[in-house]
Amino acid sequence: MEGMWTYFMPVIQTVSHWVSQGRIGQLHHVKADFGFPLPYSSDLREYDNKLAGGCLLEMGIYPIAMAWLFLGKDPDQQTVWHHKAPNGVEDDVVVLNVFDTPSATAQLTTSFRSRLNNNLTLIGDQGTIIVQDYWAAREAKLYRHNQCIDRCEEVREQQGFNHQIEQVSCDIKAGKIESSVVTWDDSRAFQRHMNKIKTQF
Repeated sequence: MEGMWTYFMPVIQTVSHWVSQGRIGQLHHVKADFGFPLPYSSDLREYDNKLAGGCLLEMGIYPIAMAWLFLGKDPDQQTVWHHKAPNGVEDDVVVLNVFDTPSATAQLTTSFRSRLNNNLTLIGDQGTIIVQDYWAAREAKLYRHNQCIDRCEEVREQQGFNHQIEQVSCDIKAGKIESSVVTWDDSRAFQRHMNKIKTQF
């Protein structure tokens, strides 16, 4: 299992329940971005192609993981835009995934060039869910007709890795070799999606 700590956040798990319970109706759009300014330097690991540099592998995993969590399949169509740093490593990526059945889209963005909103937005035909700073989620709000009708919040002193650590500890003690929260299939899907995106640079 990899370090996809976001899946273990109580707020994200609550949001997943909201979606599966139909609280926003049929999910039509997933919007997720994750980006912070990281000025270019050829000395930085994040810009070293030999060390898995580039914003896609460094931060793009988060929006990709959100699309997979809520849509759960490979897109039928994909459009990729990217910008490259002086050494050819990508420092800005925008991905539009289109799903035919049921009809849905995922708009995913990651960047070293600017601070993005870093929000997760799930839009259905009956409501919208917004999670600010979803990668370390502390609060989610559910809207219907522009009115907040429900919210969940986690007040914690820790950064949030404790949730994943606790789950992994329980799994190890139970003799499990695979997490039910982030399965091997999930990990393979993340890598498959990133590899496909990179082929379009």
